[in-house]
Amino acid sequence: MDKEHDIDIDAEIKNSGNLIKLVFVILIIMLIGICIAYSWITMSNMRRYGADVSALVSERVEDSIELPLESALNTTRAVARDDRIRRWILEEEDTFRSKEHEEMLAKYLNEYSIQKNVMRILLLSAKTSSYYASDLGGYNRGLSRDNERDKWFYEFVESGREDRVNIEFDEDGENEIRVFTNHLVTDDDGNVIAVVGMRFNLDEIFPALAFETSVFTQLGAWFSDEDGNVIYSTMLEKGEKHNLFKDGFLKNYDKSIIKGVEKKDGILLDKDLAGVDQCKISYLPTANLYLMVTSNSEQMRSAEGKALFIMMFGAIIMIFLVMLLVKNILTLYQNEILKYVKIQKDMTYKDALTGIGSRHAYKERLYKIRDDPNLSENLVVVELDINGLKEVNDNLGHEAGDELICGASECIVSVFEEYGKCFRVGGDEFVALVSIPTKKIKDIMMKLDRVIEKWSGEKAKTMSISKGYAASEEFPDHTPEELVKEADKRMYEDKAEYYKTHDRRRQNR
Repeated sequence: MDKEHDIDIDAEIKNSGNLIKLVFVILIIMLIGICIAYSWITMSNMRRYGADVSALVSERVEDSIELPLESALNTTRAVARDDRIRRWILEEEDTFRSKEHEEMLAKYLNEYSIQKNVMRILLLSAKTSSYYASDLGGYNRGLSRDNERDKWFYEFVESGREDRVNIEFDEDGENEIRVFTNHLVTDDDGNVIAVVGMRFNLDEIFPALAFETSVFTQLGAWFSDEDGNVIYSTMLEKGEKHNLFKDGFLKNYDKSIIKGVEKKDGILLDKDLAGVDQCKISYLPTANLYLMVTSNSEQMRSAEGKALFIMMFGAIIMIFLVMLLVKNILTLYQNEILKYVKIQKDMTYKDALTGIGSRHAYKERLYKIRDDPNLSENLVVVELDINGLKEVNDNLGHEAGDELICGASECIVSVFEEYGKCFRVGGDEFVALVSIPTKKIKDIMMKLDRVIEKWSGEKAKTMSISKGYAASEEFPDHTPEELVKEADKRMYEDKAEYYKTHDRRRQNR
């Protein structure tokens, strides 16, 4: 019956769809004509315009790179000439590895890092051969001529140049291209005492390195040293090792082809190239690198047949299907994504049992307080721990234990929520991060005791909570993390006092 039904449908379509067929045939003929005309025009103009496109793009890329690099270098120079930095370096030998002195440097570097919006600011001391970084808390390690990573530093110090740009691929870390701009720091006698550097991601400093296939040719940008080793290319995967003279498009040339390019406006090659039609080579003095912009029409020519087929059927499919499906698909997909994101966010930031902040939310809040002086004003860290939860679970069952945990959460939130945030950070452990003047803390803690004393559950009849708190007014020099340790210590002291007069085994019996 299904086959007969399909035949009937086919017959109806044939009988009633002659006009649609005619339109469809006309559409296909038009598409074929357009594609053939497009292919003919493209193929006839590819090589003629390839060289011009390469030269034009090369000039654009040169401008887009030199200007951001110069701007980055100017920023680096400003930091290197800061009197505070120079003073710190001059005093470094007398205060080497002094915690207070390192914290002062870390503060300076972090201020600049935030102000200039850079990933990392480096200070490499020529006096003590030490490596300091803004995002590593100050001192990181010692420098050595025998260390392959440090050779550039000694070469730079001894080169006599004031500026240097390094471009490198981080193979072991974040899989990204890094750009370092460096400037020498000298004392009043002109002796080099340090190097100040800034680290950027390539995408941040070279925003124009996005190449698309043009109407006439495929373009590629390559950055290499004088030996042809590719530092970065839009045509390669990040980190892929490639030498232009060994296995690249310059394998039919020797290295002398790029000698002296820095003294010219660049050279254009259009013969004996492997895999590309033209190549414009230019020298970038700021980065001490060679820029090569290639154009390749061979790939486009070989893909014309496939492109013609894809264009015809793609257009037909788009006409009959896309307009009907895209809106519904996108709407459905968006709703599903929003649902998923909300679920994931709730799971991450909310404790599943109590509904208050999770351990992850607690850690994030602690970091915000540490980084924002306004949030740390009148900060009080309250550590709380339910007494005898294990015994309740053992004696009355885990439902009673859950009831006790939820009850503790309700008591804690009812007292502290108006002053800050409450979190469950462990099985029977809670933390409140609140802003309360010191003179009010004792009254609030007494209020908590009264709330706990009044609480009674269906299975767990009573509740006891050990508490400890530490206030920023009491410990003005403490970081939020140190206040947490102090509050935790006091909480355990309170718990020890509790168990001096209470038998663990008799909880809630």
